[in-house]
Amino acid sequence: MGNKASIAKRLLTLAGATAVVGGYYYYQNHTLGRTNYWVESPAFDGGLEGLKIVQLSDLNMPHQHVSLDKVIEAAIDEAPDLIALTGNIIAKDETYDEEVLEEFARQLVAIAPTFAVYGSNEIKSPFARRGEQIMTDTGIHFLNDAAETFDFHGTPLTVMGIYEKRDRRLISHRPLRFVKLTDEQKQQPKLLLAHRPEAFLSYHDIPSLSPDLVLTGHAFGGYARLPYLGALYADGQGYQPEYTSGIYALPEDENKMMVISRGIGQPNGGVRINNRPELVTVQLTESVSEKSRALQAAVDSQTRAAGGYTFERFIDNYHHFLNERGVANEEDNHA
Repeated sequence: MGNKASIAKRLLTLAGATAVVGGYYYYQNHTLGRTNYWVESPAFDGGLEGLKIVQLSDLNMPHQHVSLDKVIEAAIDEAPDLIALTGNIIAKDETYDEEVLEEFARQLVAIAPTFAVYGSNEIKSPFARRGEQIMTDTGIHFLNDAAETFDFHGTPLTVMGIYEKRDRRLISHRPLRFVKLTDEQKQQPKLLLAHRPEAFLSYHDIPSLSPDLVLTGHAFGGYARLPYLGALYADGQGYQPEYTSGIYALPEDENKMMVISRGIGQPNGGVRINNRPELVTVQLTESVSEKSRALQAAVDSQTRAAGGYTFERFIDNYHHFLNERGVANEEDNHA
């Protein structure tokens, strides 16, 4: 009897552990996370303040475990001014449903002007040109070593895109040399859509084309992210890669930034561990601290109007408490 109880207990423990692992795998590979960044630069003063960009990268269609409907819902919820697709929209070795791709593209364009570049998958896929044509017909702007001026409430932003190359040397040295800008565009703030984060430094090889912000993907967050070790592997960087996820500043100019998306689809032949698919939202600002103060002031104003308790009111009450007990505040001590 004791042996049967012991076996049953072990089976229940195993079933519980299996359920936990299965739930964790599902959460990490089938649910969409959202990451929001404020990117600060003097280049974004005035008219570009608050411009919001939704970045989608590495969908790897049809290898995305996240529903495209969920992606669209999240994009709508963010209410962006611009959408950026930073490569690997399709898988490199499989066909995709053209109707699904077309509908997805139409939904994106209905949300905001959408710009796209090729990734390493597209450059290897025999179906990429057909996919580009489908998306272009819906209104998506493909920036194949090209640039366009995006008008944000009367303020221009130059949006550049790198066409992915089979020869990595064309990406690692002066990769923007094929992009032609007008004199006006050279003077404007510049956003670059590129696929490979490992070429971050090279994107600034030509001073007149140096972007203020680069959006990239490709690294899939390092496939697995482990405590203390960080990201394990990324194509183009190998093991313990440097650029996998998040926001980075150019060493010689901290006002020039790069944002890396962990992507939405599944890595080629891999799974995600501590590394959920993500939709990235980037907002531009001249000063993060000033923006934060302005947002807090707006929140306090609405809270006061609703009769709520603000931090400002807490300070006033605290000083009143001290005065009632005859304790001088700091200003009184220095009077």
